[in-house]
Amino acid sequence: MEHRIGTIQQILRFPVKSMGGEFLSTTYVDENGLEGDRTFALKELETGFIVSAKNPKKWKAIIELEAFFENEKLKIRQTTSRQVFDNENDITNLIEKLTKRKVSLVANSNTQEIREADRSPLEQTGSDIRQEPLASASKAGHFFDFAPIHLMTTSSLKTISQFYPKGKFDLKRFRPNLLIDTGDKTGFVENEWLGKTLHIGKNLQIKIIEPCPRCVVTTLQQGELEKDNEILKTIVRHNQVESYTHYPGTLFKGVLGVYGIIEQSGVINIGDELVVVR
Repeated sequence: MEHRIGTIQQILRFPVKSMGGEFLSTTYVDENGLEGDRTFALKELETGFIVSAKNPKKWKAIIELEAFFENEKLKIRQTTSRQVFDNENDITNLIEKLTKRKVSLVANSNTQEIREADRSPLEQTGSDIRQEPLASASKAGHFFDFAPIHLMTTSSLKTISQFYPKGKFDLKRFRPNLLIDTGDKTGFVENEWLGKTLHIGKNLQIKIIEPCPRCVVTTLQQGELEKDNEILKTIVRHNQVESYTHYPGTLFKGVLGVYGIIEQSGVINIGDELVVVR
C-alpha cells in the first residue's frame, strides 16, 4: 500500500560539519547520504575531537561560516563579510582567528570519530560536556551527527511556530537535508513515518529509523537569527517521542524532524513526490 505525503521543497547539503551549507536543485543520494554532504570536518589538534557546534563554548563561531562546492572545489564563506576562502591553510587560519584554537581540515575516513557535545540545561551551559561518537547509524568515519540523512516537513515547522509565534523557526537552526512540503497537513507528521520506507523520485528509498532530538545549536545566533533559548524549550514542551530503533525505551524530550538510512540509491530533484511504500 502506498500513499502520497508531499513533495521535495528544499534540498540542503552541508559540505563541512557544523558550518552552514548550500541549497541544491538536484543531487544523488546513496548509503553515504547526499553526495558531498558532511564530506569534511575540522579536527581540534589539541584533543583529536571533531569540531562541533554542539559545544558552543568552543565552537559557536563555526556556524557563522558557510561551506559550498564550486566546480568541485570546497569553499568557505563568512556570513558577515562575505569573504570566500578556498585554500586549506587560509581556512584553518580563519578558524584559529575566530576560535583561538588550532584545527586541521579532514575528510571522511574509516576511523570512528568523536565530538564534544554540551548536554547541560540551557541555564547552565558548559556544565555537562560529553564525548560522543559520530555517525552511529552510518559508516564509521563519517561526520554525520547520527544518520546519513535528516528530513523535516513544512507541517512541523508551522505547528511548532504556533506555540511560540515570536520565535524564528528557520531552517538554519535545524539543518535538514530535505524539507518536505506537506501541504495543508498539520502536526508533527514525520513522527508517523518511524519504521516506514519513503520512496522519492524514480528510485530513492529512505527508511526512517529515529526521531531527531534537538540540542543547544537550535538556540544559537546564526546570522540574522538571534540567540533564543525559547526555541529549544518550545520543542521540548510540545514534541516528545520515543526512540524507535537504536535506544529502546528512551524518550527524546525535544524532537523536530527524523533521521533515515538509504535502502536504495537514486537522484532526487526539487518537486519530486514522496510516498510511503511500506
